[in-house]
Amino acid sequence: MLPWVEKLGYPVPPWDYRVQGVTSISADVHKFGYGAKGASVITYKSMDYLRHQFFVTTDYPGGIYISPTLLGTRAGGPIAAAWASMRHLGENGYLALARKLMDGVNQLEKGFSEIPNIEIVGKPVMNIISYTTAGNNPDIFIVADQMENKGWMVERQQHPDCIHLTLLPTNVIVIDQYLSDLKDALTYAADHPEDVSKGNAALYGLMSRIPFKGMVEKNVRKIMEDMYGAKDVTEDPLNFQRGDILPKQPGWMGPISKILSKWYGWKRRRKHK
Repeated sequence: MLPWVEKLGYPVPPWDYRVQGVTSISADVHKFGYGAKGASVITYKSMDYLRHQFFVTTDYPGGIYISPTLLGTRAGGPIAAAWASMRHLGENGYLALARKLMDGVNQLEKGFSEIPNIEIVGKPVMNIISYTTAGNNPDIFIVADQMENKGWMVERQQHPDCIHLTLLPTNVIVIDQYLSDLKDALTYAADHPEDVSKGNAALYGLMSRIPFKGMVEKNVRKIMEDMYGAKDVTEDPLNFQRGDILPKQPGWMGPISKILSKWYGWKRRRKHK
């Protein structure tokens, strides 16, 4: 995205090989290259770095084995699909998509500025934008829960607690609806200060703040075990629902997350005074 955004005339801080110390750049072509999932590209500033990526073994029974990466066989389908997408879109296509997305970002920025108590985190330079509430009041994770209840997919982030958006071409046409639902979610969160975040909000809101990282890792591993472990579906396999395999968050997560969120918010406000 960044090369096209820069070419459209938007101010983009230097980020590529023009910056001393940048020695490699990777790009997932299935994202803003609009290719099929599973194709990525990595470039290096010079062969001095690239040569360390090669894998060579001379003990292979079939003779010398060499691969440009640690991976051996790679699927050709996603590579061919990525090539076809890039050839089809071309420079003009990518510029048009970048222009559409940046228009959407401008629309979001304007909409956020018109909603009291909403603050944009940082300064967006492409189609990624994050926002939170002033002093995290009301709790942005409660807002996130309400947005999920309205059918939106929500990505939560920390430091500070916020909602993160990656704008895609299909999102641009529903920005007005998103902003309308956000106003409702914000009103609900302000009117229900007793609510506590749940689900992913509780997991990320609490786990990220626990100072004992070993405890965090242990709990996250247990969640993954519950998610991917074998389940007995022999009694009624047709009635085995997705919710049966999703990890259930302990009830104490939400309240403690809310307390820690307020504490971190107080620390940030004190730091900026």
